[in-house]
Amino acid sequence: SDASSVSLLLDGSPVCSYLDALGFFREVERAHSGRVYCNYAVLQKRQLTHTAVILPLHLIGYRGAEKKILDDLYDPLLKQGFSESYCGHIGWVIGELCDNAHTHSEGPCYLMIEALESESTATRFLCIAVGDIGVGIPGSLRKNPHYAAMGDKVLLPMAFQSEVSRMEVEPKRGKGLNDVIGISKGNSSWLRVDCGSLGVRFDFEGGLNKMELVQPAGTTTGTRFSLVLIDGEFKKISRADMNDVMRDFLEKT
Repeated sequence: SDASSVSLLLDGSPVCSYLDALGFFREVERAHSGRVYCNYAVLQKRQLTHTAVILPLHLIGYRGAEKKILDDLYDPLLKQGFSESYCGHIGWVIGELCDNAHTHSEGPCYLMIEALESESTATRFLCIAVGDIGVGIPGSLRKNPHYAAMGDKVLLPMAFQSEVSRMEVEPKRGKGLNDVIGISKGNSSWLRVDCGSLGVRFDFEGGLNKMELVQPAGTTTGTRFSLVLIDGEFKKISRADMNDVMRDFLEKT
C-alpha cells in the first residue's frame, strides 16, 4: 500500500473481537475513508458473556447531536424493562457529558453504551462512556486566571465543584459535572474520569464516598468518562452536599 494508507493487523484475539463489537474498526474506516483497511475475516465472533453493546461507538460531531441518538435509544430500553426515570437520568447525564466534552475539547467527542451483567438478575446496569482528545479538564480550567498556576491533581477533582468553571463570565457554567457526580452518588454507583496521565475513580456503593486518584491505562490527550448507572433508585443529592464531599477529598489528597 502507498504511504497515505494503513492496513490494520487484526487477529482472532478477544481484544480485536471486543473492539469490533464496539464498532471501533468501522469508525476508523469511516473517519479515514479510503485510507484505512481492515481484514474482518480473521475476527472471531465475540461471545457476549459479560457485556452487550447497546450503542456502538458514535461520533458526536457538534453540540446537541446526541439528542437524535437518545431519541432512538429510549424505546428499545423501555421495551427491555428499564424505567422511564432511568432513561431520563441517563439522557440527562449523556447530554451533560457530551456538552462538557465539547466545552473542554473544543471539538467532537465519542459516545458508547454497554450493558453489564450482574450476579443478580434483579439488578441491571448500563455503562456510559464519553471521550474526546482535547486539552482535558485541567488544561481547560487553567484558561481561567484563577486556576492558571494549579496542577492537575488539584484541578481535576475541583472540576466537580459547582462553583468552579473556566469561564467566570458565565454563571451557569461549572454546575454540570457537580450534577453528574450527584446523580452517581444518589444512584450508589460508580464513575471514573481520566485526563491525560491522571484519573479519578468514584465509588458510591452503599452510600459511601470512596474516591481515589488513579493512573489511566494510557496517557492519551483529552478526557474520558465512564459512568455505571443502576436501574434503581435515584436519590436527590444537593450541589452543596457534593461540594462538601469534594472539598473533603481535596483536603485529604
